[in-house]
Parts: sequence; C-alpha cells; structure tokens
Amino acid sequence: MVSRSRRRFLRASAAAGAFGSAGCLGRSNPAQDAAQRRIDHRTSPPADTWPTEDYGARNTRHNPDAAPPRSTPTTEWSAPLPGVVSSVVVGPDSIYASSEEATVAVALDGTERWRVEFGGGLAFVEGRLYVSADTLVALDTAGDEIWRGPDGLEPGAVFESNGTVYVTERERLRGLHADSGAERWRIDTARYPRLVADDSHVGVVTGDRVRFLAPGEAENGLFRDPTPRVVEALEPGWYPEIVSATLVDGAFYLGQFGDSVADLDATAR
Repeated sequence: MVSRSRRRFLRASAAAGAFGSAGCLGRSNPAQDAAQRRIDHRTSPPADTWPTEDYGARNTRHNPDAAPPRSTPTTEWSAPLPGVVSSVVVGPDSIYASSEEATVAVALDGTERWRVEFGGGLAFVEGRLYVSADTLVALDTAGDEIWRGPDGLEPGAVFESNGTVYVTERERLRGLHADSGAERWRIDTARYPRLVADDSHVGVVTGDRVRFLAPGEAENGLFRDPTPRVVEALEPGWYPEIVSATLVDGAFYLGQFGDSVADLDATAR
C-alpha cells in the first residue's frame, strides 16, 4: 500500500461554502433546530467495544487495545437468530447481532436482554443502536424505539456527530436530526458513497472523488444552516474506481478495484 499524508493529499483541491444539495428545507421546519442530543465528533471507539463493522469511523478494522486468543477458542454461549447473521457490534455492556429478520441484544455472559423483529446493518453510538432496516431505526439500550427515519430511506453506513446522523444510500447522503430522525438535508452522489472520518471532518468517498465536510451546522453571522460545508475536496480522475477508504495516523489509504491503491498522482501501484 502507498500512504501519503492527508494534508498533502487534500491540498490538491479545496472548496468552501455549502454542499450543493437537493430538497432544501424551509426555515420553519423543526429539522433545522439544534438537536439536544449532541455527540462530540470522535473517531476513537471506547475501550472494549467494537461499535461498527469497520471498528470506528476511520475504517481501520483494527482495535489497538485488543489481542487475539492465545489458545483455540471454545463456545461459551450462543444466541439463536432467524436467517443468516449479517452484522455484529459490541457496546460497553451488550453484544448486538442482526439478520434480515431480527436483531438481538445479549449481555456479555450470554443472557438475552431483548430482541426486535427487524434487522440490518448495525452501528452503536453512545447508548443508541442504529439498525439499517427498511429505514434507519434508532433504538435505546433497552430495545425501545426512539425514532424511525423518513419513508423511502435506504440506509447503509451510519455516523453521528454534533446533532446530525449521516446516512449513506445507493446514490445519496442524508443528514438526519439526532433527536427525531427527520431529514435535515440530502446530497446526491455517485453510486455507493462511503463514509470515513478523522478528528475534525466527515469524508464522503465515491468512485471518483473525496469530499470532506465540516461536522455540524454551518454558521454565517446570524444565520445557521444545517447543510454541511465542504472544507476540502479532490477529484483526481482515479481509475479503477475507489472502493474503500481508511484514515490512519494522518495517512489516507484508498483501495481500488483489483489489488491496487491510489496515490497522490492518481496512479496505481
């Protein structure tokens, strides 16, 4: 893999102002109000957790504080689920597993705490479990529903920061209000956008570009706009397309179709 400093990588292009978005919301819409739930922008998961498929927002799939078993593992307990288990995440006190048909919460000793009859991709954020089912569903640690996202939402990856829940779709990124799940803004993208974040930005990665957004609302004098502001952007014309992105210690790794990685000069090695 070829790594380059993120600063050099993103120096190629920068953009200011609001992201071009569709479906702008009127000023009277409560989705524009500041959220009471405001999770600080962070990318390092708490110790002894694995809150997303990729471990954390940097997509490293690596917990630096964990170690593999020293001997062959044995089964201590199991929890039945209908269908094929497709997602497992670990919170501070529970393990959450999901199939297309159900989601279950299990205590660390194997005791089932609750289950719901829907499932999908999982993400655990500060006492809240997000389930990417027919729409995005937010559950508390007791399994009670907090809210459901808008009709027609087809959720993929989820990241929460500063009152906004970022949700990818097939050709779109939406921002939902953390208190209600109401849509705050939407952005059309190329196919299959992915999310990656460092300590100050949220990155939207598609096959041909990377755009970094400032988390939270944009502020301009007396006005506050929930639409995200682009602070850095890059469109180098990569080929083949980018399929994954990881941020590690200031280095930006971009995996391409095949066995190559893009570098600053948009070449493949």
